[in-house]
Amino acid sequence: MGKLISFWSPESGKGRVTSCAAAIGCYLSVIFGADVSLTEVPGGRRKTEELFDAHITVNLRNNVYRKSGLNALRLMFRQERTDAEKIKECAMKTVIDGFDVFPNVMHPGEVTDSGDMCALSSIITGDMKNAYDYVLIDLGAGTDSITEGFMDKSDLVVVMLPQNMRSWKNYFHEFGDKMNGKNVMFVVNGFVKGASNSLKRFDFIFRKRLSGKKVIGIPFNVCFMDAVACGEVADFFSCNARKDRDDVNGEFFRSIMAIVREIRCVA
Repeated sequence: MGKLISFWSPESGKGRVTSCAAAIGCYLSVIFGADVSLTEVPGGRRKTEELFDAHITVNLRNNVYRKSGLNALRLMFRQERTDAEKIKECAMKTVIDGFDVFPNVMHPGEVTDSGDMCALSSIITGDMKNAYDYVLIDLGAGTDSITEGFMDKSDLVVVMLPQNMRSWKNYFHEFGDKMNGKNVMFVVNGFVKGASNSLKRFDFIFRKRLSGKKVIGIPFNVCFMDAVACGEVADFFSCNARKDRDDVNGEFFRSIMAIVREIRCVA
């Protein structure tokens, strides 16, 4: 049975949730040979596929998206075929063997009703865990009943926060108590060294609320962000993840490894 890992931010547009989830998934597959799926939330829209579509021509994209991801899972469920191999056939494949993406690309006239969303949620938290070693869920920002349901069933919730003291204070004020009882770690994506709001400062000021939970910063990396913009995230990890850790991307990959280490320790 695979592990369910949720990536979430309390604030829209600030946590860089999708790029972090994509990076972790790629690293798990490239370095550890894990079977990993990265899926969007039913009813949500994160445009996850845009991080991996560099090799798909513009003319073919709509056809590929229609036949893969949550759209394909939805059709599979309606046909009552939900075994592990069938689930993998619904994935949008990447250049990394073992790393699959399940975007939620809607088309004109298509509607995801509440029944579909409940069914897809059950597949992601159930049968998909039988098909993959790790199921990564891009929850995006904010909370609703679906998001909270995924958090409750997750083996680990990765909370994405910006390098901003106000955001951290708001998180603990609004969500701190709600997250009690959940297995949580904190990640600052796009971290800038030398800023007054350092990881040590967050750790010191919120040490009582953190209760020993990990705070890890992913440094801003131009090469990775270029890969995100060009749809070449899988290519970036395939080419660079195994290289010498003292190269230009060394600090970035060390931070990704630190997060992956925590994920692999999840019981």
